[in-house]
Amino acid sequence: MYFVLFFNLCVFALVCVCVIMMMLIQMAGERSRKEVEGLQKKLRWYAENQELLDKDAARLRQKDAEISQLADKLQQLKTEVSENYRFCSQELISRSASSRDLNLWSRALIYNHPTKDRERGRQRERYDTIDDLH
Repeated sequence: MYFVLFFNLCVFALVCVCVIMMMLIQMAGERSRKEVEGLQKKLRWYAENQELLDKDAARLRQKDAEISQLADKLQQLKTEVSENYRFCSQELISRSASSRDLNLWSRALIYNHPTKDRERGRQRERYDTIDDLH
């Protein structure tokens, strides 16, 4: 009878050990599953982050190309403005020369016209006249 009790006790202990082992295996499996889920979440985050980085890199390349085009256009406009400035300054010089010639011509007309304007024009040039002393 002690043998049967001992046998039953051994079987009970063996069953308990098996249950405990199954629980430990189940807990380890649960822990492993949670760890795998966490790693999968990290992997998804890294993949999404890489997609965003790729999109940003593409946008940066596009903006760099646009900046390069705008810099080229700015240089072209600077050159055009410089050429226009040179042309306008030459034209201004020629206009000022022609206006100077026009002023000389109008003075010649006034001086050679037999009116009082002629006398006033001559008096303007002579400061040592008696009329200027009044």
